[in-house]
Amino acid sequence: MKGSTVSEYIILIGIILVTIIIFASIKNFMGQSVEKTVGLGVRGVAEDIGLTLNRLDSEPSYSFICVNISRANIRVNQSFLTVEKAGKKYTIVVPENTEAKNLEDATSFCAVKSGNTIKIYKERPICNNNFICEPDECKTGCNDCFGPKQICVGDEFCNPTIGENCVNSQDCACNNTCCPDDPASDEIGCTDSAGIGKGQQCWCDNQCEAGLKCNPTHPLFTNYSKACCEPGKVWNGNECVVSICKYPCVEGCIIPEKFDWRDYEGKNWLSPVRNQGSCGSCWAFSAVGSVEGTYNIEQNTPGVNTDLSEQDLVSCGFPLGSLSGGAGGCRGGFSSDALKYIRDEKIVSEDCFPYRAADVSCNRCSSYTSKQWTIDNYRHVMGTDNIKRAIICEGPVSASVRPWPGGRMGHAIVLVGYDDTMSNCMIGKNGNGCWILKNSWGVSKGDHGYYTIGYGTNKIENWVYSPVGVRSP
Repeated sequence: MKGSTVSEYIILIGIILVTIIIFASIKNFMGQSVEKTVGLGVRGVAEDIGLTLNRLDSEPSYSFICVNISRANIRVNQSFLTVEKAGKKYTIVVPENTEAKNLEDATSFCAVKSGNTIKIYKERPICNNNFICEPDECKTGCNDCFGPKQICVGDEFCNPTIGENCVNSQDCACNNTCCPDDPASDEIGCTDSAGIGKGQQCWCDNQCEAGLKCNPTHPLFTNYSKACCEPGKVWNGNECVVSICKYPCVEGCIIPEKFDWRDYEGKNWLSPVRNQGSCGSCWAFSAVGSVEGTYNIEQNTPGVNTDLSEQDLVSCGFPLGSLSGGAGGCRGGFSSDALKYIRDEKIVSEDCFPYRAADVSCNRCSSYTSKQWTIDNYRHVMGTDNIKRAIICEGPVSASVRPWPGGRMGHAIVLVGYDDTMSNCMIGKNGNGCWILKNSWGVSKGDHGYYTIGYGTNKIENWVYSPVGVRSP
């Protein structure tokens, strides 16, 4: 009986020892599994973020992505991203244009590509740099609202970091004179400079005495660029004298008897002559030609080949290519509609959508949002003298001749100058002077692509449009 009892105790002890060993083994295995699971979680978060950043790096100049992640600390420094979680770390290489930053205890990860830089955040930033101004962005100094955009005007907050000042926004009030250009003015343009007399240096009209304007000075007077004079006059160093119209024009200036943007101050300010080919897209070349030339003039960059995409207008402005609506196509269109499209929808550069001379589908380059141009506005100009003044004071204008002499259809061109002394025009000789026009039939036609056409020929003065405020990307 005793021997049986001893055997039972030995068996029991053996069972207990085996149980302890098995339990220890299970515990050890579970511990290893937990560590592996944590390790895989850190790696997964890092790889998800890495994929997000690499995807952004291949996108156009603006892109925005947010992803949810399991809680972790994230650090980016010198092209390396490290994710830390529960004591485990995992490091991967990320695009070198990712900004250095630490995100503690993050449960989401957002990245914004703006230009060539990728910025990272724990949550969606108020300023997302998507070129759309939203109310919350007005007070942040966000580039989306620079100008300022109209949505920010009237919010009772004056923000000079978005270009808001006492001239362009009711939110920025001055108790004295408002002149943002005066170097003595404060950040929103308020200055004590006022009551400036005739011939004295100024920066804006409301600084001058009553009856005077802050006009550009005479080209031969170089002490300063603007002075207070009567409207239509300039300061020559001794007196205010009548001014001949010269860009930028003085109000009331005298129109000279001839003018040509191909040779203004000895320089050619126009983009090269293009060729529309067999596509009836003269309306697009007319609008684009006026915008390209105006940009060179506004930016003081003569000789630059500013080249915008006529195909964008033909294919994306109205892809069906008829006159039933939109901007137009190879079967015709209207330059006024083209300018409206450029103002409201924007137009890409030529390299983003090269000219095809056909009604092809809208197929801009993948980075087209970073290559879009626009204009502040355009206006309809009527009357010979007003058109001359617009050409000198604003730049080349888009015009149409309906019908084109010798044809049944109309034709759109760019007016780049005029000459009252020229009695024999290449087209429409009437003895009263000629418009100088840039055509879109290539340099082998006319005078290296240019023509002269008599004033009043086929009502050419009826359909003239002048763009202003050309904005590059």
